[in-house]
Parts: sequence; structure tokens; C-alpha cells
Amino acid sequence: MPTNQKMKAQRRMMSDTMSPSFLNEKTAPSIHQAVMDLMELWKVKARLAGSQRVFQADVDLRHAILDALWPVALGTHPGTVKAQTEALKESSEIPETNSDVVEFSSFHVPETFEAMAGIADSVESILSSPFPAIHHWILRQFPKLRTVFQVKERLITSSLEAALNRAQEGSKIQSAADLILSRALKTGTADVASPVVRDELFGFLVAGHDTTATTLAWGVKYLSDHPAVLDKLRRRMRKAWPYTKVPTAEDLVRTSVPYLEAVVEEIARCSGTQSAISRRTTKDVNIMNVLIPKGTDVFFMTNGPDFREVKIPVFPAYKGPSEDPRPGFWPDYTLGYFCPERWINFEGDGEQFVQDAGPSYPFGAGFRGCFGKRLARLQLRIAVALLVSSFELEDVPQALSSYAATDKLNHHPQQCYVRLREIK
Repeated sequence: MPTNQKMKAQRRMMSDTMSPSFLNEKTAPSIHQAVMDLMELWKVKARLAGSQRVFQADVDLRHAILDALWPVALGTHPGTVKAQTEALKESSEIPETNSDVVEFSSFHVPETFEAMAGIADSVESILSSPFPAIHHWILRQFPKLRTVFQVKERLITSSLEAALNRAQEGSKIQSAADLILSRALKTGTADVASPVVRDELFGFLVAGHDTTATTLAWGVKYLSDHPAVLDKLRRRMRKAWPYTKVPTAEDLVRTSVPYLEAVVEEIARCSGTQSAISRRTTKDVNIMNVLIPKGTDVFFMTNGPDFREVKIPVFPAYKGPSEDPRPGFWPDYTLGYFCPERWINFEGDGEQFVQDAGPSYPFGAGFRGCFGKRLARLQLRIAVALLVSSFELEDVPQALSSYAATDKLNHHPQQCYVRLREIK
């Protein structure tokens, strides 16, 4: 959508979901519970896998984050990860395998979960298509994807109808659906069939879980490969919360740990979950003697020169005032390294997290930046803190720790395995 009053009104529809009160009181506890359920699942898997073998982590992360957002978005509690844990607990046998990888028996997830994953994954096949809109329309004619969209429509309809009933009864707000319908009732636009209302709620659920789960998949890889960072973070957390091994949701909301914030920001920088930020030119513009016409889609890559690689040289004749040297740009040779310290300002014996320490825009910038960046950072902070509190992330065999990626809805690692040792 262009940046106009219609777009701004649509954004206001969801604005309350990013308020500090909703994030701290409703969202944080839900994320915390879902990640704790994931930690329990991984304790069982680590026991069954043994100390020398690895298991796949990215699918579990996806289920956990969707578990976390489901009650926040729709007001219901699926408990998918917890159900998987209970199923695994019933089996005390260690899976037989001749490889370094333990493959646990597939777990049946609810069809609504599969629908969310199916819609997100359907983007992968059209990314390289010269006619993406036509390509996707054809895909939607196949029974599998048609069924997925039907499941999604039933889910959104039932969730909005339940939220409308709660809003009309004056019930306490518990979810994004409640917020949308409460606001809509006040303006006289409470239509559960409205495409705008339905798409906003669906977008909240899909965009809010897939990007974070992908970033966390990269995060466990970086943390496994950087034990010194892991150890340092754990020491900082124990200093912040000396009275507990595992911080609560309230701890993580109310107490800032600069090095935890730095680790989260560096994971977001290095993951390249969103490989590009796109904008459309609103007028003709000349950059370095190249005319970019009005209406052109311009893509700013977030994982290339200036961000993860050496800067592209610019001839002096083309340099303008906006390119004058300014503080906050890291040396070229450090850009490819995972180094949370780059986000820390050391003052005496203390540490201060500096969010604009250098060039990194994982959530975009300005009014068109990621609407859910507060939610994403909250999810990442809670997940990383609980993971570090619960496990040592042992090294993974080199053959299973590649940083090669596949571009689906997001920039996703092709390999995401963990070898865990529970911290007693």
C-alpha cells in the first residue's frame, strides 16, 4: 500500500498490540510460557539423543513461536509443543541411528498450524518466477494449497466471531483479535467479514512468528559456534538475576541486561532474515549519474556491502554531504564477524547498550519500518535468555553446521542442528 491515510488508518487498527502495556502484560507471559515448553521438549530430546548426537532445531522453534503468538493473536492456547513433549516422554527408547543426527518420529501438529506453515512456504516457489501473481494464483488452484487457505479462513472467522462476542459482553481484552474488535465497535466498523480486519489479524500471526523463528534458527547456530559469547552472556544474566537460574517474564521485561540486548541485536544483524528493504521512489532521482525514475522499486540489501561485507568504493567526484564520515561505522574487517561487543559502550565498570552503534536495519527504518519490531525484539530477548539459562550449546559437526541459506518467505538456514547439555 502507498503511504496514505488509508494505510495509516489500517496501521492504527493494530497499534495497541505494540503498546508497552499489552506487550508486557499479555505478550511477554505468553512468549515466556511457550519458550519454557520448548526448553522442556529439548530436555527430553537431549536425553534421548545422548551427548554425542544432534537433532534438528528449526522446526521446534517455529512451533514454539507460533505457540507463543497464538494466544496473543487469537486468544486460544494450542499447546502444541507441550503435547509433543508428552508424546516423547512416553517413549524411553533412544532412536536407532548410524549417523550423528537423531530423527525423532514425526509429530502430528494441528491442521491450523500446518495451514500457517503452508501459506508461508508457498512464497518460496514464486520468488524466482517472472510472473509471481499469476504463478501464485495457479498454485492456489491445487487441492493442497486450496485446502490450506480454507482452513485459514475458518480459523480467522471463528476467532473474530469469538472476539466480537467478548467485546460486546465487555470482557477483558486478552488478544489482538479483542483489540481489533473493541476498536471497531467504537467506530461502528466491527465487521468480521471485512478483508482488512481479516488480513491484519492473519498478517500479525504469520509475520510475527515466521521471521522470529527464522532469526532464532540463525541464533542457535551463532551461539553454538561462539562459546565465549555464550559464557559471557550467562555470567551477565546471573549478575542481573542472582536469585534465580531461569528469569521470569517479569524479570526480562523490567530489567535491562545490556549484553543480552547486544547479543539479540547481533543475531538480528547477522541473520539477514529479511535480505532486503524495499521502497518505491516518489519522484525521479539521480544517484551517481544514474537516473532512477519515479515509481521504481528500489531494494536495499541488508546482508551485503556496508552491512556484512567491505564497502563498495565511491569515487570522490560522486561524494556528497550525506556521505561525509560520521561516527558509528565499524571497520570493514569486522563486518563479517559475530561480535555482540560492537553494540556495547563501555563506561568505567559499566556497560551501555547502544542500538544505533552502526549500520544495521533488520527491521527497516522510518514510518515504513517493521510494525512489529518491539514484539520481535521481545520474543528474541526472552527466547535467547531462557535458552542460555537452560542449556550449554555444544559444538555441532562441521558437516551439519553450514551457513548456506534458502530464501523462502525469509532467509532461512539450510542446516539448523543443536547438541545440548542441560544446565542442572
